Formats: sequence, C-alpha cells, structure tokens
Amino acid sequence: MCGSWSVRLGQGSQSSEAGASEQEFLVLVSPARPVPPEMGFSGLLLILVPLIVLGGVQEPGLVEAFIVKKCPSNRARCEMKERDQCTKHRQCPNKMNCCKFACGKKCLNIKQDVCSLPKKTGPCLAYLPRWWYDKEKKVCSRFIYGGCQGNNNNFQSENVCKDICSQKKTSSWLG
Repeated sequence: MCGSWSVRLGQGSQSSEAGASEQEFLVLVSPARPVPPEMGFSGLLLILVPLIVLGGVQEPGLVEAFIVKKCPSNRARCEMKERDQCTKHRQCPNKMNCCKFACGKKCLNIKQDVCSLPKKTGPCLAYLPRWWYDKEKKVCSRFIYGGCQGNNNNFQSENVCKDICSQKKTSSWLG
C-alpha cells in the first residue's frame, strides 16, 4: 500500500498567471514500514501449506525450525541406571536430541526408529551382554556389546528391550 503526494514544479518566480510553465507530478511514496496484510485462518493456511509441502520435497532443514521436536516416551523398567551420554541437546551431534531413553540420557535422532537399527557390537573389546530388537523376527535377542560405538538398539535387559520395542509391531514412538 502506498501513499501519494502531488508536487507542482514551476520555472522562475513568476506566478502561473503570468505565463510561467508549470508541471504537476504524482509521486508515490511507500510507508516507513510495511503494512501487514490482514491474516485470518486462510492467510495462515497460505503460509503453512507450502512449508508442509516443502518438508516432504526439499531438504529437511528448510522446515525443521517450524516443527516441535519431542523425545520418545518410554517406561522401561531398568535394572540399573546407565551413564548419561548427554545432558542437553546441544551436546549431541548432527542435530540429535538428548532424551531419556532406555535407562539413561542418550543422543537420539528422533526421526529414526531405534528398534529398526541393526545389531552393532562396536570395535571395542569389552564383554557386555546386551539385548537388541530384531525387526525381522520381531523379538529381542541377546548379543555381546564391545562397549563403544554401537547404536541405540542396545538394551541392558530383555525386559527393557521389550518395553521399548514390542510396541513397534502396532505403533511407532516417532509420532
């Protein structure tokens, strides 16, 4: 929306009655600050729908700022508390979230289903009996964890594994 002023320019100090040439210009002036459009429900939809569509088509980073990220809820019955990997989101790499998960705080990619990750023993040489959820067989199975560089499909007991992953048969903790 613009305002307008009418400006008259003349030559010399003579009045227009004495034959001086005079021209009139219309000058459009924008306001000092933008005037926001009226935004009702339909205006909000015009903004949100493209963002949602972009989220499915473009890189996730374009829309991530508008999506509230939640940690998965789990009620695992732990035999012992595990050492926390993190205390705050910013301590986690690659925009992962620091979440209470499977008996301790861990860095999780909340878009990833932990129970569908493969068994990963890691390169270290510790001998830690653990449990992982086998998505193909839909059961929790025992494995030996080396103590480092595994993934979060790694539980201290069969019960914790079942508490977290047995619900995956019918629903997902992602949404």
